Amino acid sequence: MKDFSLRSTFARVLGTRPRIGVAFGSGGARGWAHVGVVVALQEYGVHPACLAGSSIGAIVAALWSQDRMDEALNMARDMNPGKSLAMFLEFKMNRGGLFSGEKAMRTLSRLLLAENFSELPIPVAAVATDLDNGEAVVLKTGSLLSALRASFAIPGIFVPAVTQEGRVLIDGAYSDPVPVDAARRLGADFVIAVNVAGNEPCPYTENEETGESHHGIGNAGERIRSFLRENGWFESARKDDEAEKWRGGEPGSATVPESKSASIGFFDVMLKSLRIAENRLSQMHFLLNPPDLLIQPPVADIATMDFNRARDAIRAGYDAAVQALEKCAALRPFLQKQKAQRPDLAWLFEPTRHP
Repeated sequence: MKDFSLRSTFARVLGTRPRIGVAFGSGGARGWAHVGVVVALQEYGVHPACLAGSSIGAIVAALWSQDRMDEALNMARDMNPGKSLAMFLEFKMNRGGLFSGEKAMRTLSRLLLAENFSELPIPVAAVATDLDNGEAVVLKTGSLLSALRASFAIPGIFVPAVTQEGRVLIDGAYSDPVPVDAARRLGADFVIAVNVAGNEPCPYTENEETGESHHGIGNAGERIRSFLRENGWFESARKDDEAEKWRGGEPGSATVPESKSASIGFFDVMLKSLRIAENRLSQMHFLLNPPDLLIQPPVADIATMDFNRARDAIRAGYDAAVQALEKCAALRPFLQKQKAQRPDLAWLFEPTRHP
C-alpha cells in the first residue's frame, strides 16, 4: 500500500526498526477480532511504540498498553449469550440514550489499572466525535476512563459524554472509525490499521459441533428486547403477525400496495446504519491517509451487540493478522515468529460450546 510517511521510507532504506503504531477500528462486538490481531502481533514479535483506537478499538488499545490482554482473553473464554449483555448494559431509561454506560464503565475499571493517560506504558489516543460539529476529537491526556466512555458512546444506545468544557462527545466511529492519522501524530513511522467494519462474513460459528450458527445483525436488537422484557419493560411480548404481511396490491391490479413492515427492529436498523457509515468513512480515510499495513478480519455477520461471539471474532482476527503479516515485505526483516502458539490459548482454537 502506498506510504506517505517520509520517516517510514527512511527507516526502510536505512534498515532500522520502524516505530510501529497500531490503529484499532470501531465496531462493537466485532472488536473482539482486535484481541485476535493482538495475539498474532505478539506472536510475531511486534512491539508497538504507540496505539490509537476508536470506540471498542480505544478500549483494546488501552488494554494492550497496560499488558492486560490476558484479562480480555479470560473474559472471552467465559463469555456466553447470558453474560454478553448483562456485563455491559444496565436497563435504566436515560435522556439522550437508552443506557447510561455506568455498568460498562465498572467493567472497564476492573479490567484497566491506569486511571490517566500519563500512567500508560505505551502512548494511547482515543477518538470521539463532537456532536455539534462532527469533528474527530483525539483524547490523549487526562482521565483514561472518561475518554473511553466518550469514544464508545453510540448515539441512542449510550448517553453522550460531556467534557468539563461542555463539549458533547459521541462514538468515534462517526468521525474517524480507524484512526490512522492519530497513530501517526503519536510518532508512528509504520501504521498497522485494523478495520472490523468490512463486508466478509466470519468463517466460524458459535457451535461448530452442531453446526448451529447465530449469524445475523438481528441478534443484537432481539437480545436487547428480550432482556428488556425479562426486566419488566414490556407488558407483553406479543408479536403482531399482520405487521409482517403485504396488504393490498394484488398482482395485476391498479391498487397501490401499502409498504411492508420490516422484520428488523429499531436497534438493528440503527446499528446496521452505523456499520454502513463506518465502512464508507473508513475507506475514504484510507484513501486520504493510507496505513502501511491493513488488516481486515472477516466479521461482517457479527452484530454490534453480539459480545457472546467473542471466540469467533478472535479467531477471525488472529487468522487475518497472520495472513497480513506473512505477506508484509516491509516488516518481514523485523518479525520474529515464535515456534509455537501459546499453549494456554489452545482453548481459543477449539469448537465453542455454550451451555
